[in-house]
Amino acid sequence: METTNKENKAKSTKKIRLIAIIVAAVIALSTVSFFVIRCAVNGKDKDPIVRGLHERTATETDIDLVKEGKTDYVIVLGENEKNEQVLFASSELIQNFSKATGIYLQTKKDSEINYSKDSKVLSIGETSLLQKAGVTFDKGELGSSGYVVKTVGSSVFMVGATGTGSINAVYGWLKEQFGYEYFAIGEVAIDTNVTNEKLLDVTLKEKPDFEYRLANYGEAVGDPINAYRARFNPFHSLWINFDGADYHTAFEIVPPSIYQEEHPTWYSEDDTQLCMSRDPDGLSDVVVERIKKELVANPDRNILTVTQEDVNTWCTCESCTASLNKYGTNSAVYILFMNKVATKVQNWLDETDPDRDVKIAMFAYHQTEEAPVKETKKGYEPMDESLRLHDSLALFYCPIFASYYYDFYSEENINVAQTLDKWSVLAKNIFAWIYGTNFQLYLAPYNNFNSMQNNYRFLYDRGTKYVFDQHQFNQDSGTDWYKLKGYLSSNLQWQIDQSQEDLLDRFFTNYYKGASEAMRKLFDAEQTWFAYLAEHKAYTGEIGYTKSTLFKEDYWPRGLIENWLDIIDEAYKAIEELQVTNPSLHETLHDRITYESLAFRFIQLEMYSVYYSDNELQRMKKSFRDDCNELGVSHYREQEGIASYIGQF
Repeated sequence: METTNKENKAKSTKKIRLIAIIVAAVIALSTVSFFVIRCAVNGKDKDPIVRGLHERTATETDIDLVKEGKTDYVIVLGENEKNEQVLFASSELIQNFSKATGIYLQTKKDSEINYSKDSKVLSIGETSLLQKAGVTFDKGELGSSGYVVKTVGSSVFMVGATGTGSINAVYGWLKEQFGYEYFAIGEVAIDTNVTNEKLLDVTLKEKPDFEYRLANYGEAVGDPINAYRARFNPFHSLWINFDGADYHTAFEIVPPSIYQEEHPTWYSEDDTQLCMSRDPDGLSDVVVERIKKELVANPDRNILTVTQEDVNTWCTCESCTASLNKYGTNSAVYILFMNKVATKVQNWLDETDPDRDVKIAMFAYHQTEEAPVKETKKGYEPMDESLRLHDSLALFYCPIFASYYYDFYSEENINVAQTLDKWSVLAKNIFAWIYGTNFQLYLAPYNNFNSMQNNYRFLYDRGTKYVFDQHQFNQDSGTDWYKLKGYLSSNLQWQIDQSQEDLLDRFFTNYYKGASEAMRKLFDAEQTWFAYLAEHKAYTGEIGYTKSTLFKEDYWPRGLIENWLDIIDEAYKAIEELQVTNPSLHETLHDRITYESLAFRFIQLEMYSVYYSDNELQRMKKSFRDDCNELGVSHYREQEGIASYIGQF
């Protein structure tokens, strides 16, 4: 069976240094080839830290799971099982067992099973058979997504503390027993044509390194099934929302259309945000009543946000300005208000539902990013004890101005590290919203591969329980290694200390198949070029690069782009024979390669159109437009559809 190597921790600023040998003519001339040298990762610790709860053992037994294409095993669910996630887990086991063996498993209720150590049962969820088999688990230890898988006698028990955990338990067992791995829509690795298979004696106990891992790219955001398969939390499965809003909820909780005429002091003078200082008691009463209403309506959800509107403004009234002058940050008045809200909500919960653990998140974002602390010889301390966040509050940090080519350990992001360290003095619960794409230009190349893993380590080591690493969230078919980023983020958020290199190898081998060598060559060349840009052209991985700042000839020499498109042609050539032997697979792989051509063709159209005849240019534009439409690329940038761009052709 497959085993996962643990990647060594590397905290130095230059942790992954791909050194490019770039001939000067690449910059000066329009067409020239170049070559690169990939260097080993430097700065590895001798004794890597392995974070989280990931206990796995699996040994073969002499028990037949499948023999001569048949099985005696059945799936068993609880007598009255109605949990949607557990039922989905059962369907996933049926589907994938069939893929591996061709056998469609039958499902029975636990009341129909006269259990003994010789029973051949695949039990999912909290069935009555767990106690009979002596399988125990600690729900508090496993959290919302963790699970236990245990082979007892001839049976296997797969269970989580929640339905989501039971889904993950099924995937955990399938991975050990049949080599299952999910890469993206339409690409799952699993052993096939299995006619004889011995049952494994499996003991698994896993809890993901982050309690909550929100789906962050379109194909997982738009379909909860894909989110579950990638072991993300589906997009609208966690937060109690207010009229559909999970975040930026201020005006959904206190709609100006309802309250502003009677309570103008509840809103900023420019009408873009709430004012939390002029009538905090009256405003907080309305906020609390709305929270209570939603808590009653959503008994199975326990996290929500009271967060500002998505504009970089804050209230500038006299009292808010006085707070800013006193504490040096707008977040102070926000904290004081939210402490009032949290206290009222908690007092109500203590009376009505004392065992319920609710967390209310507030943003450290834009005008509220800075924490109201002071630096002393002992370190950071609150400027005032009243500024410590209530225990039921969570600080939701959103470093929108970070440099995402570099990780948060680096000097380039020293402000990010310091800001989170400051907030850690005030808040017991830390959530994080980070970024993995250029929201101004989805079509352009963007690199956060250099920082992704260490950013997760940084957040984990500071107690972060929730991560939303926002990628191209609003289109199902994305560009710029969209599928790869989704795969890496889902795996590394589950278990940070995997080898990213091993993950890359598995993805390219399985996702691109016969074209994997060429596509990995392209990926490595692009990463090497970004290392050059970071070293010599001040590329930082900002999330708001516009065409005017990014599209420069010394950033993207014409010869460089043509070289990369030549590699795309190598990938097409590598799968040519499939047109005859497997046309369906050829079409799938051809589309996957074409996705990665779009960024380079976009640069050609934007920067080098003058080098092509009118006929050539029209052909290029038509091909680009047709590919975007056929592949379902729907957005040019976050707030603009692709039609507005290709419509100009």
